[in-house]
Amino acid sequence: MMDSLIKQLQEMRLPAMAAELEVLSEQKDFSKQKPEEILDKIITAEYYAEKNNTIKRRIKQAHLTDSTARLENINYDPKRKINQRLINQLSSNDYIANNRNVIMLGATGCGKTFLGNALGVNACESGYRVLFNG
Repeated sequence: MMDSLIKQLQEMRLPAMAAELEVLSEQKDFSKQKPEEILDKIITAEYYAEKNNTIKRRIKQAHLTDSTARLENINYDPKRKINQRLINQLSSNDYIANNRNVIMLGATGCGKTFLGNALGVNACESGYRVLFNG
């Protein structure tokens, strides 16, 4: 019966639910778990898998030059003169919600592209669609 349920979930394109149900069904205490606990676990697995796939797809569609760039990886060395308070403010994505632009100026090699990519990734992770033209 469990194999049939797993196959049905896969056919309905719910692979994370199928995988989680398979893992749960192999546990010794599976039959002792409440149905709502099992449902919670498999639905949560599918929810986060879908959310992560959406973020990955948006990052890919953004055509970022560095999809690994993250705002938390910015080096705030005083020599670089990067305003950490401003970056923290930009990380909220309020500038997007308020239809504002961000213009970055600086010498070659100072990190403008990295910062642009990091802002793009941050926006994708927050549910926005991005197109990077760097």
